[in-house]
Amino acid sequence: MCTLLRSSEELVCRGFAATDAVAAVIGHTGSLLPLGPDLADRRGRRLWFALPDRAADPARQALAHGLGCWWSSAGLSGERRLTGSAAEVRTYPALPNPLPGAERLVRQALDPWLGGNGGLAQDFTTGSWNATTSPPGQARLEGLLAALGDPHPRAPHLLPDPGVPSPTMPLTRSPEGSDLGAWCIDLMRASGLAVALAADVDPQAPAISTTCRTLGEALDALSRLGLHAEVWHRCISISVAASPDRQHPAERAAVAILPAGHLCQDADQLGRFSAQLGARVRPTAWDSPGWLIAPLPTRLDLLVIADPLTIHAVMEAMEAADQVGLAAWLR
Repeated sequence: MCTLLRSSEELVCRGFAATDAVAAVIGHTGSLLPLGPDLADRRGRRLWFALPDRAADPARQALAHGLGCWWSSAGLSGERRLTGSAAEVRTYPALPNPLPGAERLVRQALDPWLGGNGGLAQDFTTGSWNATTSPPGQARLEGLLAALGDPHPRAPHLLPDPGVPSPTMPLTRSPEGSDLGAWCIDLMRASGLAVALAADVDPQAPAISTTCRTLGEALDALSRLGLHAEVWHRCISISVAASPDRQHPAERAAVAILPAGHLCQDADQLGRFSAQLGARVRPTAWDSPGWLIAPLPTRLDLLVIADPLTIHAVMEAMEAADQVGLAAWLR
């Protein structure tokens, strides 16, 4: 039976078609979240999720998890490029010091925002930059040019987010239910977190019967059923396959400048080191839109654009290379 239940704060969707579920979420959160044209074949997909409140990001994660797509400030889509607000035209000054291949790197980093009427060009006479893109794209370009023009290292912090629940977080009660779908809805009420099932999860599968006193115990119980469960944006995302963060990679990426002069003597070594880092550290991640790892040979630095976890994984690999020596690490 397909039902959509709404209270003053809760929204529970049990098998509603995606188009109706999205409309309900828009009405519940007050946040526009259009379905992209590329998701036309998924508009009838039945979604199962439960939202404890009107927060927008958990709702976006829940919808994208069920649809198997990305969410962004522009809506739901599986496209690499972001669409949304109207493009603006801006000009930025030249970098303080010439950087070979700068336009190629900047274009790759900005590509998610260059769809439609978007465009980027560097004036090779003055070195200035002209960009036509949305305000978020302009913000990314401004931050990237600032990083490329600044000789100082930079990286995003990896301090714990106070909004991310700990596995030791107590539940108000042990979840119960006649089947897995009902159990997950009760988990939402016991945890205060949104819960979403991917398309590969059967909500009518047997419910979990073990007692769960903490969030970690509930996630472990799901794991024993052969399910992956990860908390992203205060949404417990459950699937048979991996449960990734469904926010568009370009929107959750940060820019890092990592010094490598203590490891690499010249541009050739830096290029080899950069290539090996890309091959060894989360190799599939670098296909994400707007992500890259590239050498800056005139400075013997590395430019890394990725989410903070991936950037710090690169930093850990660089530390390992420093401990054993670059030659040994490259072998």
